[in-house]
Amino acid sequence: MSKQKYGLRRRLLVWTIAAASIVLPAQIVAAQGSATVSGKVSSESGQPLQFASVAITVLGLGAQTDANGKYVFVVPSGRVLGQTAQLTVRALGYRPGSAAVTISAGNVSKDFILAVNPLRLGEVVVTGSGTSSQREVLGTVTTTVDAVDIVKSSERNLASALSSKAPGVIVSSSSGEPGSSASISIRGIKTLQGDGQPLFVIDGLPVDNSAQSTTGGASTSNRLVDINPNDVENVEILKGAAAAAIYGQRASNGVILITTKSGKAGPTRYSWSTSLNLDQVNRAYPLQTTYGLGNLGKTPACNFTTCTAGAANRGRNWGPALAAGTVVYDHFGELFRTASNLDNQLSISGGDASRTFFLSLGALDQEGIIKSPNNFMKRYNLRLKATQALGNQIKLGGNVAYIQN
Repeated sequence: MSKQKYGLRRRLLVWTIAAASIVLPAQIVAAQGSATVSGKVSSESGQPLQFASVAITVLGLGAQTDANGKYVFVVPSGRVLGQTAQLTVRALGYRPGSAAVTISAGNVSKDFILAVNPLRLGEVVVTGSGTSSQREVLGTVTTTVDAVDIVKSSERNLASALSSKAPGVIVSSSSGEPGSSASISIRGIKTLQGDGQPLFVIDGLPVDNSAQSTTGGASTSNRLVDINPNDVENVEILKGAAAAAIYGQRASNGVILITTKSGKAGPTRYSWSTSLNLDQVNRAYPLQTTYGLGNLGKTPACNFTTCTAGAANRGRNWGPALAAGTVVYDHFGELFRTASNLDNQLSISGGDASRTFFLSLGALDQEGIIKSPNNFMKRYNLRLKATQALGNQIKLGGNVAYIQN
């Protein structure tokens, strides 16, 4: 780095610190105490709604309503700046609601009345290869998983990212190693043959999610691990055998429809994201390095190679204290490491009234916690999705994806 660039960065840093020293005291004065957000959620008939989720998303704070429909949560004093934020409420079978509230010290009260929406009417869902329909006219039960929930899971395997996102969907992972397989079943296993997984359809293309068989104890991978979760727009889950009416016998265990992102008319949009996660063993088992082999503080008359099994030789674990300078080993520490998980994503999208495009590039470098030169997964994704209108009645579309895993 040249001296000129270093000097410029140094001046920018000084200006930033100076600005912070001016702004922060004003914020601290405004936030003298914490804020208690409370209220009640009820239906249009006046019945209190239990288990409704009320949250301020930008602050990552919220609570669930109790049996009386009441909720309460506290915003710490350090985050009470007199700002205006959206307070949202969601309840199963009801339309979501939101309201703008001012986060100031003291009590902030807001009640909600939610309208009934038992069938989620009016939503448009994808039902087949390039076809869509209103949710209320479908003959199958469908569940939608938004892209935001998939990205927030920070899972690198799309199958694992669907865990706990939809009722009746069970995700089983073979291990926590990079690239290890994950299988999905909807409403349990329905067959004694095969793996019982649903049919996966990505942008109208059926995909086999079965794991590859390997030898030598290596982790097996399922093919959904090739899909970049950041490219997913939404996931529709069709449950029950009625899904076979659309996709045939292969859909007897259900269907999971995956729709990737598309470009939208408007100015060109650029998005860049980088995430770094560190994985560690959550519980270590310390090994003693004070005493040698023996029993009751005495060195036995045998060693590891000459001792024989039997009651007389049992319990020979704690001998005399080791002399200073004796070489000791920590085999637990030698086995595990702090593994890094680096994910870089770039997307460019845009278009106009007659054409749209979406381009995404992704690079994932994931390590496993067991020390090994082969315990890693690297994935490189490239996706280009574009449409071109030919008049008012015809539209051409293309979707090209390249994956190196």
